[in-house]
Amino acid sequence: MLKLYENIKKRRLELNLTQDELARLMGYTDRSSIAKIEAGKVDLTNSKIYLFAKALRTSVADLMGIKIGSDLENLLVQVAQELDVEIDEMKNFFLTTDISGDPVNPSLNKENIKQAYLFFKHSNLSNSSINDINLLTVYNRLNDEGQRKVCGYATDLDNSGNYRKESVKSSNSEAG
Repeated sequence: MLKLYENIKKRRLELNLTQDELARLMGYTDRSSIAKIEAGKVDLTNSKIYLFAKALRTSVADLMGIKIGSDLENLLVQVAQELDVEIDEMKNFFLTTDISGDPVNPSLNKENIKQAYLFFKHSNLSNSSINDINLLTVYNRLNDEGQRKVCGYATDLDNSGNYRKESVKSSNSEAG
């Protein structure tokens, strides 16, 4: 993970950003948080790594020092051009890390990449967090029985009402 912190600093300097400027972009109150992060004194969540990648106009893979094969790189570039999106945005979608910290490696072919990307961009999940993407990645690894169990567990949690987001709770109470 030390490479991540070195790469955050390296990319900040490439963009000629001060620690104060990066702190503002990230929503921190001052540069001390950035200094601690660059020194490797703070562990970053996957969602924070994603936000750093966006603020630094790069990909999660590049920040983490993940080297991808030229075939995969070419495939992502081709789909990004076809969909008229930035290559770093494509990398952020497909080359993040899962909950265990291992690189996500879904069945990457042109059609799967296009479908997954379009699904996220054109659904109410377009502002998905890394955790949302990880959940779907894990779900897609499961067989039919495993997927049915996940749906059953999720329905039970939802029906209990104890685990809903506040915005969902308030809209349901207004409707009822």
